[in-house]
Amino acid sequence: RHAAPWYLAGLRLWLALALVVHAGWLALPEPQVLLPLASFAALPPASAALYALLMLAGFAMPLVSLLAILGLQGAMLMGYGAGLPLLAMATLGLFIAHGSGRASIDAVIAAWLQANVLRDAKPGMVPDDWPHVVIVGGGFGGLACALALRRLPVRITLIDRQNYHLFQPLLYQIATAALSPADVAIPIRQLFRADGNVRVLLGEVDRVDAAQRTIGFGGNALAYDYLVLATGATHSYFGRDDWAPFAPGLKRVEDAIAVRAALLGAFEKAESCGDPARARRLLTFVIIGAGPTGVELAGAIAELARHGLEHEYRSIDPADARVILVQAADRILPAFPPELSAEAAHSLERLGVEIRLDARVTGIEAERVLIGEEAIESETVLWAAGVAASPAGRWLNAATDPSGRVTVDPCLRVAGQGNVFVIGDAAASLGWQGK
Repeated sequence: RHAAPWYLAGLRLWLALALVVHAGWLALPEPQVLLPLASFAALPPASAALYALLMLAGFAMPLVSLLAILGLQGAMLMGYGAGLPLLAMATLGLFIAHGSGRASIDAVIAAWLQANVLRDAKPGMVPDDWPHVVIVGGGFGGLACALALRRLPVRITLIDRQNYHLFQPLLYQIATAALSPADVAIPIRQLFRADGNVRVLLGEVDRVDAAQRTIGFGGNALAYDYLVLATGATHSYFGRDDWAPFAPGLKRVEDAIAVRAALLGAFEKAESCGDPARARRLLTFVIIGAGPTGVELAGAIAELARHGLEHEYRSIDPADARVILVQAADRILPAFPPELSAEAAHSLERLGVEIRLDARVTGIEAERVLIGEEAIESETVLWAAGVAASPAGRWLNAATDPSGRVTVDPCLRVAGQGNVFVIGDAAASLGWQGK
């Protein structure tokens, strides 16, 4: 990382010296075995002199190198020269891939652009008159917004109740002991350490005053010029919040760790309980909801039971575990094309997962799940059936859909509030056909 730019600068000087000699501007004693004169034998002296000046200055080296390769190879194909040897093309290719190096005009131009156009400012260089953009939420939406704006002349404050970005699609792998929590949690501050116009705050926002253009979090107030709410969604039990203690969802690292403890604990309890009836209940895992999270959980638990824990127990066989996937719709993964749903169902069934379609949960208790009138004995139930948006709509007193998502225009703006945007799972954005 440190040596390569200087190596490129030295390489430029070496090639420039060869071009100067080839152009006849400099005479060196024979033999000149250390200069790649043969590589440029087909280059006219005038062109060699121009290339030498550009290489010495380190100006537009990727373009200059590309033109040299294409020009000499094109001349060879037309019968006007010998072209470039392969080693010379590979050497020029270094400049195409990595630029001119540190001691070059290109580096000076890049530094100027960075300071004056790209606005990669140091903390003490950020003017107070730059617009203040407050982004609430460090998930996919909030992080993408901050990364896209960080090189513009704006001040950015990113607020999240955690100081890390969570890659939620892999939470199920933590829940099934395939990954460590550190594998899916990226410190937010680390991503913006070189961006002096980005400030990261730890806090949970609880109010928005659109009239005063302020937000509140933990007793603090913060003024904004533009507000982006990327507050995501949480579990929805469809009005049955009393089920939550018996059927945890999977939205946070803490949820995944708790689910992992429950899953592995079920096998441990079944090994030691000495009661076949309770062991069967412990080894019955019910996942409610067959969207992506439910399908991934069901497959991962089945793989864990049949392969990951093989030969590790003496009183039980983990492969005897029942994994039941319950879906209220007529197919799993209803947001996907039917042929993909069918293929996924086939894959799950090969793993031994029982799929219950058109099945509605009517009750969840500590040791059983009611599906219609049927009772399934289980001590481990996982919820993946539905989500509800964050309270952003209530903060803004804005129109929402039945799931609580804020209705926004095609630019993701809140109606009547041109400087407030809602993005991601918190937004109800209508597409081209109003869907």
